[in-house]
Amino acid sequence: MMMNSKVLWSIFLLGTFKFLLSAAPGALLAIPVWQTCLASAAGATLSSALSFYLGGFIFNWLRLRKLGKEPFLHPRKIAFTRKIVKVKARIGFIGFCLLSSVIFPVPFGAVICARLFRKRKQAFLLITLGIHINAILLTGIWYVLF
Repeated sequence: MMMNSKVLWSIFLLGTFKFLLSAAPGALLAIPVWQTCLASAAGATLSSALSFYLGGFIFNWLRLRKLGKEPFLHPRKIAFTRKIVKVKARIGFIGFCLLSSVIFPVPFGAVICARLFRKRKQAFLLITLGIHINAILLTGIWYVLF
């Protein structure tokens, strides 16, 4: 039982950052599927909640801080922002919220969703729903592979 709790904590912590790989230790060490899926989804949900709500706060703080300054536009930042906007336009609000935890690392995807969709009330609910759907699918894939 002690080994299971250590593995589940590692799955939880791995789920907070690298959601795609978080179910691999559970599959390799033969932890029950439901425990692996639950630990992975819980870690990703906690990370996305912190990132989504703190991301909105940080963006508001940065906006207020930069009010009196001349903006500096870095070329790499502009190119990356254009790519994100293209993905957003291609898959839409619901698709972006559901897939942001798989496309990007969980905190980064939640911050991007906070930046793009902070005024929509259902954004965080869709992110959480996407995390749980993807946790079931990714855990199933990892258990089939191993």
